[in-house]
This record gives sequence, C-alpha cells and structure tokens, in this order.
Amino acid sequence: MYQDRIYSATPDDLIDCIHSFDDHRDLAIMIGHNSGFTTLANILGNLHIDNVPTCGIVALKFEVDTWKNVKKKEGIFDFFYYPKMLGK
Repeated sequence: MYQDRIYSATPDDLIDCIHSFDDHRDLAIMIGHNSGFTTLANILGNLHIDNVPTCGIVALKFEVDTWKNVKKKEGIFDFFYYPKMLGK
C-alpha cells in the first residue's frame, strides 16, 4: 500500500496508518521522513532511540492479532541499523 500522507505525517497520523493496515498481512514496511519516524519508534517501542539517521531502519515486533491493536510502548525492538554502522 502506498500512501502520500506518510512523508510529512505526524506520529499520530502514522499510528492511524498502521491501524489501517490489512490484517491479512503480518509484515509491514513504512518508509518516510524524520523526525516523525524517530518519534514513532519511541512512542511504539520499548527502547529509546535518539535519532533515526537518513536511511536508518528500525524494526519493531508486535504480538497482536490485528493492526488496530498496535499500542504505545508495546513494540519490541528487533533491530536498528543505519549506514555509518555498516562502515565504508
């Protein structure tokens, strides 16, 4: 699913977007712009990230049956990668 609103969305808009995901899918990838995504990771996740740099990837897992049940602070950080971490 592609949604233009993700690029400049607020964290609440992004959560609304997550809640609208198709429940037949158990994996979702969101690509967008900071600072909304750093804030989103911190709102949903169980750890704190100071900043998600350009091209950074944050993966959260949720133990829910439906996307509408994704709630704040219930995401379990799976991984966090960014380009400088991988070297030159």
